[in-house]
Amino acid sequence: MSFGVLEIYKVSKDKDFLKACLPYLENYLTYDINNRDRNKNGLLEWKTEPDYEECKCGESGQDNSPRFDFDIEMDCIDFSTYLALDTKALSDIYEILGDNKMKQKWLDISNKTASLINKLLWSEEDGVYYDRLFNGELTHVLTPASFFPMLAKISTEEQAKRMVEVLTNKNKLWSKVPIASISQEDPRFSNDMW
Repeated sequence: MSFGVLEIYKVSKDKDFLKACLPYLENYLTYDINNRDRNKNGLLEWKTEPDYEECKCGESGQDNSPRFDFDIEMDCIDFSTYLALDTKALSDIYEILGDNKMKQKWLDISNKTASLINKLLWSEEDGVYYDRLFNGELTHVLTPASFFPMLAKISTEEQAKRMVEVLTNKNKLWSKVPIASISQEDPRFSNDMW
């Protein structure tokens, strides 16, 4: 949400709009940090319902995606990337409004989250990011979420180069109608929505 508000400001230049949105943005991000990091490692988790076949993770927008087929909770690459992106945007908003103390607070959270994403969710072997189970294992389920860190500029240039190679691999996500919701090499790939 902070990212969206900042993008609107870039067009409108309306500081009153930023001021009006600020408490809601801050409350939402504070809620996520305090309530959506169950293992307290600095990365966020979607609420999952492994026993509900039709919709294992509705709040992610990916409902019954095979990335949620695990019976163990996981740190989620997309939700954690949203946190890094939105806290950076909130830091930028505070900078625009001239509050350097709050700017630094949210920038520190963004930088810490980005560092944790690179440390805990990056697979050097595969050249992409994955969700990470609470037991410390990466899921190795390749989905579009694996590339979200590029949006938040978390990836290094070398990582981004490797990720583009994976993304455009015609055996993985670069399907007849790109981008597939899950790698075509995954045994769960089908002509269902995923």
